[in-house]
Amino acid sequence: GYVTINMNYRLADLTKALAPTTNSIRIAEMIADIESVKSYVATRATEWNCNANKIVFVGASSGAHLALMDTLTKNSSSSIKGCVSLSGPTDFTDADFQDNSVTTSSGTFTVLQGLELATATMWDTTAGAANQAFVDASPLKQTLSASTGVQFLIVHGKGDSMVPYAQAQSMATALSAAGATTEWYLSDTDNHDLANCLPTVISTKITPLLASLLR
Repeated sequence: GYVTINMNYRLADLTKALAPTTNSIRIAEMIADIESVKSYVATRATEWNCNANKIVFVGASSGAHLALMDTLTKNSSSSIKGCVSLSGPTDFTDADFQDNSVTTSSGTFTVLQGLELATATMWDTTAGAANQAFVDASPLKQTLSASTGVQFLIVHGKGDSMVPYAQAQSMATALSAAGATTEWYLSDTDNHDLANCLPTVISTKITPLLASLLR
């Protein structure tokens, strides 16, 4: 069997949406929360009868983004063996992504507003795709050669109206080119929630991945 850890992480402060540079909970803090969970699990590994040196991340949407970021930037110990991205954004500099909108209990925001909040940085239209804070927060822009010991599963819906499926496709292609074992699964019938394909993905993709990596 497997020990399953359901992580929480701090969220960006939506009250700072009109002044994103004042937001103190940024992507760096969210990744730090993941690192704290990994450290805590290591201290309880004996009690929970688990191996903290064999981790597989499974994340959806923003959770998939953070799973990819932690895997690509915080795996010096090689404890992360696998990473599953379900509808995860991989390129914060993508204009097609930035122009989409999301509705929350606090109102409707463009994705760009959310990215500015999460990076605590205003988008510089003159710099475009060279905006460093957005580059630094994009899994696609990381040093992917460090990922060769990790097995990736990238799942996306072709009808995703939030995160363009081209981002996932580019991520899978780049990981494969860097030498990482990568499987790319595109559902022609799904939107962002992957409601149609998820049961099949769990049974035919995720479960075998866990079995192969966590034995």
